[in-house]
Amino acid sequence: MDKNIIPTEVVAALIWEGSRFLICQRPRHKARGSLWEFVGGKVEPGETKAQALARELREELGVELAVGAP
Repeated sequence: MDKNIIPTEVVAALIWEGSRFLICQRPRHKARGSLWEFVGGKVEPGETKAQALARELREELGVELAVGAP
């Protein structure tokens, strides 16, 4: 790994029922627009991974969930 590259921590949620998974389509005007992805995003400075995932779920889906173990 290049020593000058700072890694970005990200989190994602796998939400499913039976054999169906919840995925979201990225807005067309954003990078990689119209592609499909799991809910999630970058961990902000000072956040734990669990806090970041709870925030992303709140922002992207408008839901409050308890984040379980990875």
